[in-house]
Amino acid sequence: EHAFMRVFRALKHFRKLEKEKARGTAREYRILRVPSTFVVPSGEDSGWPEDLWDLQLGAKCSAIRQKQLYVKNNPERRRALEELGFQWSGNATLGWLEVIH
Repeated sequence: EHAFMRVFRALKHFRKLEKEKARGTAREYRILRVPSTFVVPSGEDSGWPEDLWDLQLGAKCSAIRQKQLYVKNNPERRRALEELGFQWSGNATLGWLEVIH
């Protein structure tokens, strides 16, 4: 439970930061797209809570998609991720325009 909650909190924070970046632009932020290589930055000025520093969030997202990590036989967790906008298919299935923008 603790491991899932750590990843879930990191995803919520990632989403918040992405929404702030998108604010004032034409881009609407609906889908949570974490790059597979994304690692939570560390340091006081990173903008991230210290207990999340160095979390390999991109790798965790890939494992959730491919191996059902944390969500297998747990529909509540799956639903919670979907409410955040978690993308169940990887970036390879996106249209080329979405990847460029």
